[in-house]
Amino acid sequence: ETFGIFQGMVFVESNRTQNFNPRPFLRVNHDDDRNHIHNRTSTRTTTLQKMKRIFGIDNILIRTYINENEKVIALEREHHQRAEILKGWKELGMQPDDIGYLCDTDETF
Repeated sequence: ETFGIFQGMVFVESNRTQNFNPRPFLRVNHDDDRNHIHNRTSTRTTTLQKMKRIFGIDNILIRTYINENEKVIALEREHHQRAEILKGWKELGMQPDDIGYLCDTDETF
């Protein structure tokens, strides 16, 4: 449903959950060996390359969010992470007349 409809996408990955529990980065180090995915032909595909194929675009940015303040939890943490998306849009060259679609990845499918 979202294949090829976006000109650019920004993903934000945090080292902590919304409740401040630690979590490993799964996508941000997309060129790291542990993040390579093997497809049927046994060629190595990075997470970023796979995301580009899934969404049908080349302009994808993965940003990190690291905030070790244990008082920043729940919706405040989510708000901070979403602010990283706005920074990413600027990096991708978004202009004032462009339309942005802000959502959680699981809400796009």
